Amino acid sequence: MTDARDRFESPALRLKWAHRNLDEFEEGCTALIADDQRVMSVEYDAEADETFIVLTFPNEPPEKLRELADRIIGDLRSALDQAVRASASLLHPELSEAQLKYAVFPFADTEKGLARQLVSPKGPFRSVPPALHDLIHETEPYPRDPETLAPGNNMLCLLNNLANPQKHESLLEIGPGGAMALWHRPIGEGFKYLFPRPRPEGNFELLRHKGRPGPEYKISLASTVYLVQSDPIGTFDAPGVLRDIGKLVEKIVLDIQETTLKSLAGEA
Repeated sequence: MTDARDRFESPALRLKWAHRNLDEFEEGCTALIADDQRVMSVEYDAEADETFIVLTFPNEPPEKLRELADRIIGDLRSALDQAVRASASLLHPELSEAQLKYAVFPFADTEKGLARQLVSPKGPFRSVPPALHDLIHETEPYPRDPETLAPGNNMLCLLNNLANPQKHESLLEIGPGGAMALWHRPIGEGFKYLFPRPRPEGNFELLRHKGRPGPEYKISLASTVYLVQSDPIGTFDAPGVLRDIGKLVEKIVLDIQETTLKSLAGEA
């Protein structure tokens, strides 16, 4: 059983690196608050009945913080894939290296789509061990439906959207105070970030962009945003959001490990 646990050393290291970089990232974001030179304005979208705070920063975000955020997101996403691969190699040692490339943590657009892809013999997740299927369904790796409020894990999907290699044409930008957004390019003479007023369903969501070039959606993270006359900007906590994602990923990785070990021991 010790040898089996050793197979999960790689995702454990990824989590360790992510937590270490998060500490440095948080310190850097905190230091930026004192030097904040943001320009603030409030915009109202009558069609959406939504009020936005628009921030423009005159300077490009520090390269070090962008590097740290990229590492954190990449390590957390990799930890999920590596945990599933470790499980597959233990529970199904007959799988070849070519087959193991389909042993990755799955994401889907809907719950039904996830169920269909997990069991498809030619699907992208064909080598995910059946012993993990129930656990994966419990994590709800698909977005919550904003209209029906059907179950879904937006935080887990946010990690996947930020880390997805196909999304790398966009730039991950971080503004003073730790505000973080995914943008396709600088706008105007500085970088702009839109933050929605807080809603009960969470502190981040996918926002539709209207009248702007580039991707149809962008992702914005802000833990606390509120409107008052004296100071319309609250505190932005990108490190806090990434820590929450990190805790979620760590729990999933540990659950994958324990489910795998129980299956090996015949306890499942």
